[in-house]
Amino acid sequence: MRQVRVAYHIRLSERHGLAPRATLQIQDRDGEAVAHDLAGFEIAYVYAGEKATVTATAWAESTRYDKEHPIYGEAADADGIGVSFIALFPSWLPGKWNAGFTGTAYEESSDIDFFDASVMSFALVSARRW
Repeated sequence: MRQVRVAYHIRLSERHGLAPRATLQIQDRDGEAVAHDLAGFEIAYVYAGEKATVTATAWAESTRYDKEHPIYGEAADADGIGVSFIALFPSWLPGKWNAGFTGTAYEESSDIDFFDASVMSFALVSARRW
């Protein structure tokens, strides 16, 4: 596998920032039906306040396979899109601990319907600042 990622942090103000990232990945595999190239773009917004830290991210990716799948008779080319959200609140727990929540939604549509995927998750989280 070969991968190139280009990322940059754009400081909008003292507490606000954007972080775009582009990815190109080449997966050379023994079987050409699973060898593929992936191109993706992601942008994250970060707010680092005194009472909360919030990160919202959106991304899109496109995967192109080298050959047809031997069972389904076509390439499993796919396009995916996702969003995630993380919020941490230092006042919810004592000391250097933060508590908060996170949520993610992702949908991928493949040319082979069997490979379509979707994910949705929510979680309560805790994190310690060092």
